[in-house]
Amino acid sequence: MTTVERYRPPHKFHSDAPSNGPTTHSSSNSIVRNIPPAVPSPPRLSRNSPPPRPNTTFIVPPLDTMAVDQLSQWLFTPDQLKATPSMCDGLDPAEERCRRAKGVNFIIQVGILLKLPQMTIGVASTFFHRFYMRRSMVEKKGGLHHYSLAATSLFLATKTEECCRKTKEIVIAVAKVAQKNASLIIDEQSKEYWRWRDAMLLYEEQMLEVLTFDLVVKIPYGYLIDALKSFNFEDNKHIRNVAWAFVNDSAMTMICLAMPPKDIAIGALYFAIKFNGETIPDDEETGAPWWEVLGGSPDKIIQAVGFMNEFWSDNPLRKAETPYAGYTSSSEDLERTRRRAGSEGSSIISPPSINGDSLVSPKRYRDGGTEEPPRRHVENGDGPTSKRKDIEDREEPASKRARTEDAASEEGAIEEPGEVGEEKEGPAS
Repeated sequence: MTTVERYRPPHKFHSDAPSNGPTTHSSSNSIVRNIPPAVPSPPRLSRNSPPPRPNTTFIVPPLDTMAVDQLSQWLFTPDQLKATPSMCDGLDPAEERCRRAKGVNFIIQVGILLKLPQMTIGVASTFFHRFYMRRSMVEKKGGLHHYSLAATSLFLATKTEECCRKTKEIVIAVAKVAQKNASLIIDEQSKEYWRWRDAMLLYEEQMLEVLTFDLVVKIPYGYLIDALKSFNFEDNKHIRNVAWAFVNDSAMTMICLAMPPKDIAIGALYFAIKFNGETIPDDEETGAPWWEVLGGSPDKIIQAVGFMNEFWSDNPLRKAETPYAGYTSSSEDLERTRRRAGSEGSSIISPPSINGDSLVSPKRYRDGGTEEPPRRHVENGDGPTSKRKDIEDREEPASKRARTEDAASEEGAIEEPGEVGEEKEGPAS
């Protein structure tokens, strides 16, 4: 007898896996699905062979672009330089420029005692100026004194420039400059020592925060050296000394906040050429002027000379009258420094002395329109006797010459970091 199994309706299971058998599609309930293809299994690797690296190419941005991006946050417009935090707190603009110059002069004096390189002093000056673009120097409004911050800037620059000095040496040098006495005895038992030490360590943290740890600073000295070498001026002490003095004095101004260091170096070279009455030949291949060869612009060059002319005219440190004051610049003056192809080389109009100071007036022409005859200078008594006698006859007696230099300071005294008669300053309590 045959047994009949009970009828069971077919049950369909919905699965995403592909089936090998034929598939039937129902007209009433059809589901269309886009099933992606199966992923291939990874190859088997032995224990000794590492997995292959993907073929990816990394695009390295140019260094010049990175430097410009990092420097952009520290370059300000003329309107922003006239609205610093100190000025917003009621400080007069002339007084702020004076305090900035005194603070940088304080850095220079301490750097001389510690025998620090000029590069380190320049970096410390840049830290100093950048800090006061985000914080005030008015102590009544919660600001920091410029001498205390100057000491902190130098303390930080010795670390970033890898010319470290012991903290004790820096504190002692700072205390001596602050007291304006190089023979002052300072040790770890004195109260003055711990006042400066605590101030430097405290303000260092604030400076790092304000500077956003952007401690890689480029200064104009390297660009100036390259510019002098490109025109074979590295052995010309007259042009080299004037250009170097331009960059040294520029550290006391806010010029580092207005333009890149390369433009400052080109402006220093232009001022030295103009001061000595020299010219630079144009490029032989393209005929471009010398400042375009260096990558400079006339507007930046004239702006740099304007910054320094304002500083030398104000003379915030009340030093002897500088020979560089009164030198204005214009586009016509800049064109006169060019030596076009086929023109003869220009002679020095006002030859400088050994230390770079000019012997005659910077004006090339007198009121009548005639050119002023150049005065010759003989170093160390060289040259014919008739020339030396001619120069001696031209010179005025010593009694009629005005003295422009101050009397020599006493032995062991330090050049004052501030103005004459200013009281001794210490760190803000």
